[in-house]
Amino acid sequence: MPSGMHHGAAIESTPSLQGGFIREFRGQGILQRVSEGRPAGRAGAGLHGDGLAGPCRHGAYEGDFGGAVPDGPVVPAGVVRPEPPPAPGTLYEHRASAPPVRIRCYRHEGVVVANHQHLRGLGWLTGTWELTLADGRTLTGPARLPDLRPGETAAVPLPFAVPRDGGETWLALRVTVARDQPWATRGTEVCVPRVRLRGPAPAATPLR
Repeated sequence: MPSGMHHGAAIESTPSLQGGFIREFRGQGILQRVSEGRPAGRAGAGLHGDGLAGPCRHGAYEGDFGGAVPDGPVVPAGVVRPEPPPAPGTLYEHRASAPPVRIRCYRHEGVVVANHQHLRGLGWLTGTWELTLADGRTLTGPARLPDLRPGETAAVPLPFAVPRDGGETWLALRVTVARDQPWATRGTEVCVPRVRLRGPAPAATPLR
């Protein structure tokens, strides 16, 4: 999903357009030893910290095992590598392009939270507000997510006051799992939608 953000925007803004589905969660392949005589499997995988294969290892697919050579390009589809940990960036890109919760800021309504799920409310989620100021400070506070049905929006108060001046300011909502789910434990981060509340301060005009 190299263009997940652009695809997501097009899908949401165009009626009847669908796409961006995860075809395979885990890539269909294994790390294969090329040389050095190390054992196969995790004992000899030699993974680096980022999940990439170490020297003399590579991701093996289909014809790499001596069988019939595929009749076309092999696409190692999957947002997670055949060997953990998750593929760097891919899961985060999907999380950013299809978050269950989003925030917007309007002049009159203030900060608005939106439930972008199709079937669930927000009761299974909790959150923390983070306000990042131009001087590097970050203000944090608990977020009380409104009880929104799928597709609904609501204006919400912030637990802190936003400075009237001071340069560029960003607001983020760090959304986590409120209680254990079949697929995630309490506290698992789900998404972090962000919105810019104020742009950079204008540069001073030099006196002539």
